[in-house]
Amino acid sequence: MPQRIAVVGRVHAAGLDRLRDAGFELVEVADGELEATHAAMREAIGLVVRTSPITAAMIEDARALRVVAKHGVGTDNIALQALTARRIPCAITLMANRTEPRWIRSSPAMTSAGSRQAAPTMSPTHNRAADRPSWSA
Repeated sequence: MPQRIAVVGRVHAAGLDRLRDAGFELVEVADGELEATHAAMREAIGLVVRTSPITAAMIEDARALRVVAKHGVGTDNIALQALTARRIPCAITLMANRTEPRWIRSSPAMTSAGSRQAAPTMSPTHNRAADRPSWSA
């Protein structure tokens, strides 16, 4: 029986295909469907979540859960204390907002003090590393 991953919220088809190609069974749930999310998590070893709330009760009932991947960078919607208590790691997609629109990069809030140039969002080293990811799951 393939290992199951609960995917809560919209994820690009290419990402889902990578998980399927790796042999995982995916259970897709719409963002905000809390009862369906809770049910999908019960048998899942992994969870991919966007903005839907993930409560301590959901985590407690997900006895097979081994990892959570947050699609995005904020984790306010996830009961991190419950994950920590079970020693379940929560990964974030640090590069999710890497290609922000030009108007955000050039807005006054993003400029350096005393300069009209936009402050860099990442160092050149981070940019090179992001363009050539060498890690695997």
